[in-house]
Amino acid sequence: MTTATVAEQPGSVRQIARGTAVLAAARVVERGSSLVIALLVSRRLGASALGTYATAVAYFQLIALAGEMGTSNLLVREIAKEPSRTARYVVHAAVMAIGVSLVFMALAWIVIPHLGYSADLRRGLTVMVIAILPGALNTVAEAAFIANRRVELETLTTVGATITMIAGSVAVLAAGGDVVAVLGVFVAVETAIALVYVVLVHRCIAPIRIELDRRFARALLRDIRPFAGSSLLGALFARPEVIILSLLATERQVGHYAAALKLVDVWQLVPSVLMANVFPVLARSHHTGEGNAVRVRQGAATALLAIGLPVGVGLAVTAGPIVHTIFGEAFEPTVTLLRILSATAVLYATHSVLWRALAARGEQASVLRIQIFSVVLRLIVGVVLVARFGALGAAITVPCMLLVHNALLARRLRSDGDGILQWRDLRPAVLAAAGMAAVLALLGDAPVAALVGAGIVVYGGLFAAITYAVGAIDPRRVS
Repeated sequence: MTTATVAEQPGSVRQIARGTAVLAAARVVERGSSLVIALLVSRRLGASALGTYATAVAYFQLIALAGEMGTSNLLVREIAKEPSRTARYVVHAAVMAIGVSLVFMALAWIVIPHLGYSADLRRGLTVMVIAILPGALNTVAEAAFIANRRVELETLTTVGATITMIAGSVAVLAAGGDVVAVLGVFVAVETAIALVYVVLVHRCIAPIRIELDRRFARALLRDIRPFAGSSLLGALFARPEVIILSLLATERQVGHYAAALKLVDVWQLVPSVLMANVFPVLARSHHTGEGNAVRVRQGAATALLAIGLPVGVGLAVTAGPIVHTIFGEAFEPTVTLLRILSATAVLYATHSVLWRALAARGEQASVLRIQIFSVVLRLIVGVVLVARFGALGAAITVPCMLLVHNALLARRLRSDGDGILQWRDLRPAVLAAAGMAAVLALLGDAPVAALVGAGIVVYGGLFAAITYAVGAIDPRRVS
């Protein structure tokens, strides 16, 4: 390997851009379908049914993330270094995911009847638990796709699954089915995705042979421990407020909060997708000692914040028209919740860069320690605020705890002498977002399509003009 940087190697930037675009398409479709189903449930069955649906999905995501034990991030890092070992990593990781998922599923079925939930929510959770096993296996396969730069396989599968999910949900609701029936459609589609992924990995990535190596398995278990702990904590950090709300508040409040989350979640796919493709580049840079990691992470952070700032500002200013148009006047409490949660558009952008930058240079243990502290603090603050303020307390908890978590990660990352970004690069985004906010405020309650169009045009125009005027972007960092 030469001393040329990753970014200077032929096609590396194009590969990141292509992978990001293709994976983004999959995530857009996936998040879009989630929003559509939330809309269908809320319009047809009301806020309480949406609360039941959101709670069941939150439990699924928590347990499925814990069940895959962090194998996805470890696999991306290791397979990116040695693609020839893809099959071996996939088989061993899948076996581990199956074992852990079965344990979690059994525990869930034992615990669910004793949580004090309504009959509908108990039934929904009991059905949703079935999706934990295929969900954990899907994350393993998706890691193989990303590491081998075949994310188009995931995208095509996601498109097919989304069409099936929406069509099935519409059919179930049209036939008079309840929210539990909609959750049944979710489970069936998740299982079908797992079966399709097995075929795709076998035919398009690496032939799968069930050959277990005890020595390799022990080494994998040793390497995966910090990732497993981080995955479990990450699961708790992802949506604890939904679960806390379900235990301390009404299903209607969960529904109002879930509606705001669905709108914010649409944005979160951008940092997730971009950094999923940048992560292998960061890992290879640290592994080969090419010294390009700082420039790569700073470029990624600048790009994400240039998108996250206008998204956050736009959601805060136009929360009322957006909520009323999508969910209806009955979801008025969601407007305030969305304005508070809009701050996470910026916070998730920096978070997605920070923890991956540390993991890429082998500091997963540091990420784990920070997560332990952050999760404990978030759970304590969440319980206190939700018990006192309900859904409003849940919304306040999220950005506040993300800010604390990011500050701790950034402090650790600065140990190499370079921060996450050069603040001068954010001047165009900050100024353009401020101008966009002023224009959107003047437009008031205009139709959502007009507000979105005006926001894009104003922000894009101001950003380009200011960037040209001040020359804030260093072309070498993004080349």
